[in-house]
Amino acid sequence: MQINSKTSIPTGGFCDGGRSQGLSLQAWNRDKRQAFDFLTTYYRLQTMYRKGFFPFLLLLLLAACGESHEQMLRQLEELEGMNRAYEPLTNDSLAKQLANWFDRHGSANERMRAHYILGRTYADLGEAPRAADAYLDAASQADTMAEDCDYRTLGCIYSQIGDVYYRQLLLSHVIDARKKSYYCTYATLH
Repeated sequence: MQINSKTSIPTGGFCDGGRSQGLSLQAWNRDKRQAFDFLTTYYRLQTMYRKGFFPFLLLLLLAACGESHEQMLRQLEELEGMNRAYEPLTNDSLAKQLANWFDRHGSANERMRAHYILGRTYADLGEAPRAADAYLDAASQADTMAEDCDYRTLGCIYSQIGDVYYRQLLLSHVIDARKKSYYCTYATLH
């Protein structure tokens, strides 16, 4: 280990075999500041734990770290807007993330919309079997007994299922999907 004459900071650590060129004074101070901030935070957490504030702090931390419902809805609505504008949906990782998140935290309509967008994404990527599976998952998420059931989206889902089946030449399935689509359209009108 050597000593840098300008800063009096040791250079060449034990773990790097003496290969490092030494730390600048700025980097050394930054590391000390980060260590001090960490220890200060740790001390404050310990104090709060002893005073019984830990459950409140934990809830606050969980709320800050997780995605909020509004953020996820905003992302879903953004993808739905792109779909309505006939823009290709090619980000399947975002669509999967939304579908998984709404499976855990969303209402029946939100789960249905998220899986529909996932199906539209797969369809735009040319993956017909995965698109059909996502559409069927979306249709299964619908709560048709609820008063606020989104029959318009459900009708779109069955229409898209019919399109996928038509391209795969599964004509008997096309007829069934179209009937369901028409039924949902009728339900929104009355």
